[in-house]
Amino acid sequence: MPAPVFNRRDGRSGAMLYSRQWRVTMRLGRGQIEVVDDQMADVLRRKSHAERLAIAGTVFRFARQMIVSRLRLAHADWSERQVVAVAARRLP
Repeated sequence: MPAPVFNRRDGRSGAMLYSRQWRVTMRLGRGQIEVVDDQMADVLRRKSHAERLAIAGTVFRFARQMIVSRLRLAHADWSERQVVAVAARRLP
């Protein structure tokens, strides 16, 4: 399987794209979906249902915290209630 192609601002392919704020963003090419590589799939297969569920919970909490932190940074004037409500809408 070919490695993912990441798009840079200058239109060339590259591994990473740095925004003005020095954050790293990576984008997959058109029509490309994320695929777990074979080694990671093997590791996950060996996990119990409870272990996989714990991993999913940890990833969800991390994603929520990242969204909340970004919202607080971008909207310092918002109340905690507003931040939490918008974060909840962004995570299905």
